[in-house]
Amino acid sequence: MMAGKFKFRFQNVLRIKEKIEESKKYQLASTQQHFSREKNKLDYLLQKKEKNINKWNEVSNGNKIIKIKDLQNASTQLQMLNDLIDEQESVVEKIEKKLTNHIKELVEAKQERKTFEKIKEKDFEIFKEEQEKLEAALIDQIVTY
Repeated sequence: MMAGKFKFRFQNVLRIKEKIEESKKYQLASTQQHFSREKNKLDYLLQKKEKNINKWNEVSNGNKIIKIKDLQNASTQLQMLNDLIDEQESVVEKIEKKLTNHIKELVEAKQERKTFEKIKEKDFEIFKEEQEKLEAALIDQIVTY
């Protein structure tokens, strides 16, 4: 029979830490989705480049006469693809750094929340010990009368 009710002194701080952690989880998930979309774009461009090179190799390996205009067009198209690939690689790299940063932030937020949960557990243990002492004192008083 416990006389008092446990009230954690940092409950508001713990609640805020939990909300921050939840927010970091959402940020990470959003960034992961963004990274996946941008990586897929890069993969598509790389596949397109590979197909164009293979197509050009087939044409040039044949015994057909190749027009200079076709050669220029293929070269221009390949250069455009290379430029797009370079740009997309830069985008993917930036998002990857952002992803790494969000992971670090989430780890920090979890550690902060766990720190306050441990304080809460210790405070609760102290509270239980104090309640047991009060209960024992109350029983002693009742027994002595």
